[in-house]
Parts: sequence; C-alpha cells; structure tokens
Amino acid sequence: WRIAFLLFLCCTAAALGYGAYWFMRDAEDRLAQERFDSVTERALAVAQLVIEEKKKATDALALMVGSANPKASAWPNVYLDGYQEIATSLRIITKGSLSFCPLVVPGGEEQASFEEFAYDLYQNVLELKEGAGESEFGQGIFQFGRGEFGNDTWPDYRFHITSGWTFHGSQQEILTPFLQSDFGYHSVLMLNTHYEPFRAR
Repeated sequence: WRIAFLLFLCCTAAALGYGAYWFMRDAEDRLAQERFDSVTERALAVAQLVIEEKKKATDALALMVGSANPKASAWPNVYLDGYQEIATSLRIITKGSLSFCPLVVPGGEEQASFEEFAYDLYQNVLELKEGAGESEFGQGIFQFGRGEFGNDTWPDYRFHITSGWTFHGSQQEILTPFLQSDFGYHSVLMLNTHYEPFRAR
C-alpha cells in the first residue's frame, strides 16, 4: 500500500502541477492579449487624431484659398498670395507637403487660359526660377509616360496632357495641375496629379 500511496501522491502532484501550469499560461495569454488590445486601441486613437488634424489643416488651407478668390468666374485661374509661408506653417500638423491643385477642364479654352495664367504667375508674380513648370515639350500641364496613344517620347518622360485620359482609367474628365507648393519652386509644378491612382480616388 505504500507503493500505491506514493503513486497516488505522484499523480496528485503531477495533476496539480499541470493545473497550475495551465492556469498560469491562460492568465499570461489573457494578459498579453489585453496589453495588445490596449496598445492597438491607443495606436488607432492616435492615428485617428493625426488624420483628423491633417484634414483640419487642409480644410483650413482650402478655406483660405476660397476666401481669397471668392468669384467663381475667376477659377481655375487663381492663386493664394503667401501660400508658401502659410502651407509651410501647417507642416507641423500635416507632417508632409501641401499643394494647391485646382480643377481644370481639359482640352479647350479653359486649359489654354489656365496654362497662360500659370506661367505668368511663376515668372512675373511669384518670380520662381526660370523654367518653372516647363517640360522638354515646352509649357503646359503634363503627365508622366508616353502619352495617351503611346507615341510621345520626350527625354524627360513627360507629355502634354489635353484630355482627361489616365492610365488607370479615371471616369472624371478633369485635370488637377500642381500649381502651388509649400516649397515655392518644385520640380513637378504643372503635373496633373489626377493621373496618380491614389490621388484620383
């Protein structure tokens, strides 16, 4: 019976040890999950706050541009005086660049008028460096690539866009040229930002 009693004690100890291990592991798993959920919730809250602050900054900038150019008939031939300084001051919120890209109807008088306005703005008002917004093909709103029909082969891989065509098949017949930058001069001024899928959504 002593042997049986020893076996009983061993089995009891093993059962208690396994039970303690199982409960400890379960408690650790629950604690780890709770910590993960807590960290995730905080991260999502911070991300949401950042997005909201960025939206507020861009909304405020858009409101300033609209207030400075209240006449609808003047659009898209408009700009914001002091844009570079104002947009730069908002970088502390947006943590990124801010650009002014008005909507332009492609291929007609509006586009021609806007392009003339833009280059006059660069040279005679903002006084940017010579050649601002120009491409190998000359002056005009541009996209990167070989053109709508694949037959534009300029050395800088830019072509003059005069339609709403994009390689990602946008259904919007618009152009959104990069007119003003928080850097002042920028190497891609006059880029039709609508050609980029993530900006065209």
